[in-house]
Amino acid sequence: MNYQLIAFVGWIVAALMGGLWWGERGRCRAAERWAITGTPDGKPKAVSMVPALEAEDRVHASNQEYSEETIERGVEEVMEAAKRQGMPMDEATARREVTALLVGEDVNVSP
Repeated sequence: MNYQLIAFVGWIVAALMGGLWWGERGRCRAAERWAITGTPDGKPKAVSMVPALEAEDRVHASNQEYSEETIERGVEEVMEAAKRQGMPMDEATARREVTALLVGEDVNVSP
């Protein structure tokens, strides 16, 4: 068998594989654009961006704020659970535990 023929067939196979790769890449991009914009040739209307640190701080601060009603409801639930278990608990301790739970601090870890 002639080595030139083998090389020629190799180039043809490589060209076909390259065409398949580029075609699949284009098909995937078109499918993603279609899912986002509704058309295969459309450009996305918005670009996803990482939120600014200031925005993350505002969200974190808003998560730390709880209404007095939420705290009262939590105190009542903790007091009822303690009563069911037969454990004595005063309201100040229950309020401190509920506040620590809402803030996300672990109440079992001593400073």
